[in-house]
Amino acid sequence: MSIVTWTDFEKNNSNIKKDFEDMCRVFFNIKFFNGDAIFTKSPNHPGVEIEPIKCGDKFISFQSKHFGSTTSYSEIEDSISKATKHYGKNQLI
Repeated sequence: MSIVTWTDFEKNNSNIKKDFEDMCRVFFNIKFFNGDAIFTKSPNHPGVEIEPIKCGDKFISFQSKHFGSTTSYSEIEDSISKATKHYGKNQLI
């Protein structure tokens, strides 16, 4: 098994931001739904990448950010703020 580095990822993907989000979507699906979920993606889901999905007694979703060489914590904070405001802090895990 070979190890993929961020340099490899960036070199092998033409749209790094979109491809990173797609990769996170696949990992999220595998982790929580054995790869069987069908997600709805829309800009109308404030602070999260996909419409929250019921998993047990909670609704779950995710947010992904790719930052290359710089990290903008304000973007992360903004997403958290939007998700909590829209969905309530006790609604999402």
